[in-house]
Amino acid sequence: TEEYGLLDSGETQNITHMELASLVLAYSFDHYLEDGGRLSFVMPRGLYSGTHHKQLRAFDFDFDGDGHWTYLWDLEYVTPLFNNLSCVLAAEKTESDSYPLDGCEYEGSLPQVNASLDTAREYLEAEETTYYLNEFSDSSVIMDRELDPEIIRSASPYQDRIQQGCNVIPRSTWFVDFEVHPSFGIDAEEPLVRSSSRARDRAREPWDIIDINGQIESQFVWNVVTGSELAYFGTLEFPTAVLPIEISGNSYYLHDEESAQQNGYQHLAEWISEADEVFEEHKPEDRSQDVLEWLNWQQKLTDKQDPNAEYRVLQNSSGDYVCGAVVETSEVNEIEVNDTSIESQRNNNDDVPLIVDHKCYHYETDSRDEAYYLCGFLNAPAIRDLIYDMINRGQFAGRDIHKRVWEVYIPEYNPDDPLHREIRNTALEATEQAEELIPELAEEYSLGWVRRKQRHEMEPIRSELSELCVEALEEVNPEQTSLSDH
Repeated sequence: TEEYGLLDSGETQNITHMELASLVLAYSFDHYLEDGGRLSFVMPRGLYSGTHHKQLRAFDFDFDGDGHWTYLWDLEYVTPLFNNLSCVLAAEKTESDSYPLDGCEYEGSLPQVNASLDTAREYLEAEETTYYLNEFSDSSVIMDRELDPEIIRSASPYQDRIQQGCNVIPRSTWFVDFEVHPSFGIDAEEPLVRSSSRARDRAREPWDIIDINGQIESQFVWNVVTGSELAYFGTLEFPTAVLPIEISGNSYYLHDEESAQQNGYQHLAEWISEADEVFEEHKPEDRSQDVLEWLNWQQKLTDKQDPNAEYRVLQNSSGDYVCGAVVETSEVNEIEVNDTSIESQRNNNDDVPLIVDHKCYHYETDSRDEAYYLCGFLNAPAIRDLIYDMINRGQFAGRDIHKRVWEVYIPEYNPDDPLHREIRNTALEATEQAEELIPELAEEYSLGWVRRKQRHEMEPIRSELSELCVEALEEVNPEQTSLSDH
C-alpha cells in the first residue's frame, strides 16, 4: 500500500479498510503489463465511493509509465453473483485521461451461480453509461453524472469536529454481563462480571468462545454506545463494558497492567492481562497493536472524548439510512443491577459519562440548541437522499456512511437565524415522540425493525424536518440540494 501510494500520507486511519484487490490490481498493472497492455479486474463495488479507494479511483498511484482506466461495469443488480457487491474495472498502459469513463450497468437474475456466458447474455440486461469522477472536499465519488463544482465546493464546518468513537473490540474482551450471587447479591464496589453473552453470540470465530470473568473495581465499568443502540432521535439501553480508563480533566487516562497494579487496581490489572493474552493469541497476523493500543487507536478514547461534555450528538457509521440522537450526559442512567447502583466514575458535574464506540460518530457540545439542531439534519430524509451516491453499498443495502453527511455544507448553528431555531425546535419535538415510541417498539422488535417502524410512525415530522433543512442548505449554497437529482 505504501509502495504504490494507495493512501495519502494523512489517511492512515483508512489502512484497516484497504482491500487486497486494490493492491493486487496496482501490482499487476505495474509488473505484468508492457506498454499498451490491458487488464481487467473484478473489484468490490466500494471502489465507487470508499474513502480508501480514493487514489485508485483517480488512477493516482505510483508505477512506471503511463496508464488510465478504460471501462467500468456495474454488477450491483446482478444475482446470484458474489458475497459482496462487485464491479469490473479495466485499465490500459497508455497515456490518456481516465474520465469521462465508458461504462455499462448490468441487471438481472441468473438461473444459477457460475452461469455460462451464453446464459448470462440471455438473462442480463445491459445499459451503457458514462462515469465521471466528482471531487468533494476530502474525497471523491464515481457517478453517472458530472456535478457542477459549485455544488460540492466545500464541506460543512462541522466535518473536522465530528469524531469516530474508539475501538471497543474485540467485543468479548471488554463488554460484560453482571453475575449476581444467589445469596449475597452484587458487590457495588467490586462486582463480579464476565464476557457479555450478547457480544459472544454476535462475534465471529474465534472471539465467540472468549470468556473472561472475575471481579472488577466498579469505577472501571462504563456505559458504552455502539451502533446497535442508536435509533432515530433516541437510543436503546446501553451495554456495559470494562474499560481501563480514569477521568483526567477533560480527557481520560488509560491504564496498562503495570499502572493498574501500582495504583492498587488488582482486578483491573488481571483483566488487562487476560484480555491482552487472548488478543495476542487470536489477532490477525498483520496487526501489530496490542489490545490497549487497539482500544485507543489514534487516541479516539483518551484524547477525543471529553467526559465533561454536556451533550453528545450521535450518528451511525453504517447502514442504508442515516440516523442520529442527542445524549444529554446529565440524563445518562447510573449502572444498576437488581436495584443496586454500581459506583461509577463521575465527571465535573457529578454525572456518569458515556463512552462512544467506533460504530458511532459523535460531536460534543455544551449547547443544547446546537445539539438538537444537528440532530434535526441527521434525521431528515433529504440528507440521506443527498449523500446516497456517496454511500458504499453492501450485499443487502447501504453499508458505510461514515462522515459523508458532513460533505454536505450543513451550516454552523446560528441562534439568531429563525430557520435554525425552527430546525432545533422540530428536532426537540421529534425527540419527545421518539422517547414514547422507542421503549414500546424495543420490547417487541430488534433494532432494524425499531428504525423501520420509526420511519413509518414519524414520517410527518421527519418530512417537515427535510423541508426545513433543505431551506437552510439553500441559504448557504442554492446548488447543493441538486446532489440528489438523477
